[in-house]
Amino acid sequence: MDEVANWGDLIAALQEAETGDRKLDAMVAYHCGAVGRDAHQMVRLLIDEGSSWDLVFELMEGEIPAFTTSLDAAVPGENIVCAIYSTKYQRWAAVHRGQDGGEVLAWAADEVLARRVAGLQAIRGHAVAERQRPEELPGPDFQPQPGAQRRPEFHLPELGEAEDEDWKILF
Repeated sequence: MDEVANWGDLIAALQEAETGDRKLDAMVAYHCGAVGRDAHQMVRLLIDEGSSWDLVFELMEGEIPAFTTSLDAAVPGENIVCAIYSTKYQRWAAVHRGQDGGEVLAWAADEVLARRVAGLQAIRGHAVAERQRPEELPGPDFQPQPGAQRRPEFHLPELGEAEDEDWKILF
């Protein structure tokens, strides 16, 4: 799978890989935003123009952490609470626990890949949930429920004729 253009393809590539490599690191860095803004834009341009991940890796090698070969190179937001080898399946499992307590289980050929897959699946799930969240601000016809808590109102003091006065801090 040479051209990984979306999250699903990346996660599948990591699950299918026998070992991590720098090309996979480049793909992870791009998808999880772990490279600088300018580098991300350059990578996006290269991918949109049909360049291979090998070329992207060659250009970005110095800025890409070893995501798929180092336990310490976690993706942003990754919170692995358990990693274990299954003799039954001959694969590694890793569990990511989100801030809400939800858990994501992922399997891969080695521990590092299992950790990255679990972290990326959780990040992807969180991003999808954020896009699907309804508007939180009430509309103009909103009527609060009886007994519902109201947010405290915040009012800035009005500036009068005494604008030239020194500021006073009141506790």
